[in-house]
Amino acid sequence: MFAKEQKMVLQRKPYSLVSVEVHSALNAMTTPTTYEGVAVHDVKEIDSQELSYECFFLKYLSKNIPAVIKNVANNWRATKEFCHQDGSLDLVGAEHYFCSSHGSESFPIAKCDEQEFSDQRRIEKRLSSFFEEWKTCNLKGKKYDLYLKDLHFYLVFMKNRKDLMYEVPIWFSDDWLNPYCDGHGDGNDYRFLYTGPSGSWTPLHTDVFNSHSWSVNVAGRKRWILFAPNLKVRLQSSKNPSKMLYDARPFLDHSVHLLRNLPKEFSNAEGLRPLVIMQEHGDAVFVPSGWVHQVENVEDTLSINHNWINRFCVCNTLTNLIEKLSQIELSISDVKDTFEMKSQAASDSTLCTSPSNVFDEHCQFLLYVQEGMNFPLFLQLINHRVQFLYDLKESCNMQEKYYFCGDLREMSQCIAHLKSFAVTMKWLEESIKVAEERIRNLKHEYDLTALIGNIDL
Repeated sequence: MFAKEQKMVLQRKPYSLVSVEVHSALNAMTTPTTYEGVAVHDVKEIDSQELSYECFFLKYLSKNIPAVIKNVANNWRATKEFCHQDGSLDLVGAEHYFCSSHGSESFPIAKCDEQEFSDQRRIEKRLSSFFEEWKTCNLKGKKYDLYLKDLHFYLVFMKNRKDLMYEVPIWFSDDWLNPYCDGHGDGNDYRFLYTGPSGSWTPLHTDVFNSHSWSVNVAGRKRWILFAPNLKVRLQSSKNPSKMLYDARPFLDHSVHLLRNLPKEFSNAEGLRPLVIMQEHGDAVFVPSGWVHQVENVEDTLSINHNWINRFCVCNTLTNLIEKLSQIELSISDVKDTFEMKSQAASDSTLCTSPSNVFDEHCQFLLYVQEGMNFPLFLQLINHRVQFLYDLKESCNMQEKYYFCGDLREMSQCIAHLKSFAVTMKWLEESIKVAEERIRNLKHEYDLTALIGNIDL
């Protein structure tokens, strides 16, 4: 499905063409709005019918700037199934859809009122019980603090069905991550459904892998609070930099739209001005790589969310992995000597013909457990994208090939970064050589020398 969508984008419009249509769409952008006295600062709302891919690419994606795109889900089957005409959630319809096939199955559900480390505590609960309790609380006017988050909607409910509940909006279809996941790894993906009652929420966080994300409200309303990537350090605890402010809402002074009266350990965040978005039903919110954000449902809400990686955040993904690896290495540095002795023993063994850096390999294992990705898997992601470009080369025109020059540049930068680690992680060398050679061959196949010159590998 997703490969076809990427191909559709190519057919619909050459990526590299900046036309008069782009300027028309820019001029049509609306002014910021307010909701309950909270201003939506600096986040533009654009109607989906007036936003071309080129405009989104130039104005938002390439600049890592959030955006709100209106009327995205009007024709989705999910809207018909889960949304009343007034935009509110059809809770009975949602319950019927989810519970008719998976009601007796248990899924991890967040308890919004209970913190566990840097997130909310998860419990296992049957879907039928979740929806029944939610309906009962609504009837009695009681608060319900459970939130169904990170449900693998495509894998669990859509993968083997002919009638899809939604389509990936064209602006978000240049995705390296989920097509890779479909053919590799443990069968997981990063296509999620979120649904929960009014008042359910998520703490401040940055998205997995430092990826981009998009979220479409099928029904209901959400309020988003976002901080630019360069402000993340000010949201961290002065006592423990790995700890971030958990909930910004109690400290957001709506009268001046600033953070006020924070605890001493978060005093560096005093006076920060977040972006605040009120997301209506049918709206898509684009959250760029590295933006710190939290979300609150101001009504019963159901949304479709994807994490995705492309050229504009793939280096951020690698940087994040490198930072996490450094933290892991530091946390177990006291036992490094033990691993080095095992490494030496392995190299001396008649069963082992070459040295093995046991410590580095163990750190990569821990990186995978903690982050869901490590250096070898990152290289697989790069190679999967290279294969995608190979498959397209015969049907691409020169403008479309020019668009993919950016992919090759960013992949080459990532390979260059990884080569510095291969000095000690010898087992990475072969994978890096394969990636280098494939990118070189792809450049030759596309005949891009005149366009981009030599790519340093």
